[in-house]
Amino acid sequence: NRYVKWALIEAANAIVLNHRRKPDRHVSQLYLRLKKQKGHAKAVGALVRHLAESIWHMLKKQETYRERNLTTKTACSTKV
Repeated sequence: NRYVKWALIEAANAIVLNHRRKPDRHVSQLYLRLKKQKGHAKAVGALVRHLAESIWHMLKKQETYRERNLTTKTACSTKV
């Protein structure tokens, strides 16, 4: 559905615009990691898919959204 696709793209763009305000959120960390690896456009597309899959799981299991329990230290750590 083109309207659902539009809404998910808008949501992904909102994450991109606000990722500095909430850097500890899972979707912000996902965007930053993918942007570094693949670039902005691919990262936004991956966010859209991630949001769509999250919505599908929430509807299927009839649950509310629960943020992953990640810390910025463990999620963004890199080996030197």
